[in-house]
Amino acid sequence: MNKLKNFDIFKLSIAASLLIVAFSIAYYLVIFLPSQLEIQNDTVKSPITAPTPIPTESASKKSNTLNLLNQCLDNARIERERVSAALLKLSDEGQPIHKSAFESNDKQYERDRQDCFSKYPQ
Repeated sequence: MNKLKNFDIFKLSIAASLLIVAFSIAYYLVIFLPSQLEIQNDTVKSPITAPTPIPTESASKKSNTLNLLNQCLDNARIERERVSAALLKLSDEGQPIHKSAFESNDKQYERDRQDCFSKYPQ
């Protein structure tokens, strides 16, 4: 009888040990490992960078000048495209358009670009 009781205790301790091992493996696979992978992925996605400098007055002035230059260049480009479209429309309607009209438009565009760079130097 004593031998049977010892055998039941042995089986019970083996079962408890297996449960502990199973719960440990489940915890590792379900909770610990995914959180570690998430931390690792966040580290890879957002590397540590140097802090951005606080913009000074000259930096904001340069940024403003750059914005104005880009706006001026965009306006020149839009005007060139508008004139080119009008010339093409006249040509499609059968009006004779000399190639010098397109060349003149290109030259005007270059003058407008140079004006932009002279108004807003970098």
